[in-house]
Amino acid sequence: MRQGIHPRLRWVRWGLFSLLVVLVVGATAGRALDEVSGWVQAEYERLPWYVTRTTALLAYLALAASTVYGLLLSTKILDRVSHRPVSYTLHQDLAGIGVALALVHAATLMLDKSVPFSPAELVVPFTGPYRPLWVGLGQLTLGVSLLVLLSFYVRKRIGTRTWRSIHYLAFLAFIGATVHGLMAGSDTSAKWVYGGYLTLTAVVVFLTTYRIVLAVADRRQAVAAAGSARAQPPAAGPEAQSLAMGVSKPFAMSHSARTISINAKGAARTISSGVVPSGPTTPMMASATVGRYRSAVNRLAPDSQRGTSLARKRTE
Repeated sequence: MRQGIHPRLRWVRWGLFSLLVVLVVGATAGRALDEVSGWVQAEYERLPWYVTRTTALLAYLALAASTVYGLLLSTKILDRVSHRPVSYTLHQDLAGIGVALALVHAATLMLDKSVPFSPAELVVPFTGPYRPLWVGLGQLTLGVSLLVLLSFYVRKRIGTRTWRSIHYLAFLAFIGATVHGLMAGSDTSAKWVYGGYLTLTAVVVFLTTYRIVLAVADRRQAVAAAGSARAQPPAAGPEAQSLAMGVSKPFAMSHSARTISINAKGAARTISSGVVPSGPTTPMMASATVGRYRSAVNRLAPDSQRGTSLARKRTE
């Protein structure tokens, strides 16, 4: 039984939604444009400062979201609600968006007349005119974030182990971005900004601790499994059976050799009459005795012929 709108009428739903958007925008666009243009004219000189503040906060949110998303991937929490390739792509895209916004944030500092930065001061850390220590920390954080982002695109060339080692730098980048925002940000005094920093930091710390606990538990389980595997006796295969029988082999071989020797001597004494001695024998002893009988017949045939010829001569 179908529920909701028929598939053939989906365009009706999207058409109605589009019409609603057009009506809302058309009714408010004129007034909104007037408000925006008036604000831009009044705050034209401070516009780069607003752009710098906005892009800084958005860059931090994107980088923090990428870090949280990476931890959710490593703990396999997202595997229940999303496909892993999709989650990995979103993790990479969030990192790219964060780095791009951070670059815009740095570039607009050159346009800000309140605290202008020169191109050299933007490139060389700890040389700027405004809080050089904390701004320099942000510059280093941007470099580390850019390195982590580039590692996504060369993962196949550098190998998973090297890529993972570089990827651990994302934690340093998050710490650096948090400290840079708290100590150099002009909006840190706002409660919602300060609370946002603390909330995202608490989430990252919790997920990192959870990831470490999982790694330690997996390692202990692997060590316990390896120890139990070593404690179990090996399977009784052909090699193990041969090793277990190695102690009794010399005695069995010597006993068989003596039996074959005795049987061969008996065959030599009775071969002329064709009588084969009887008695309890094992298959191995029987086959060995038959072989010995055959070899004894071949060796004694010439002797029996010579004895027969001598007896004839004597009778003659």
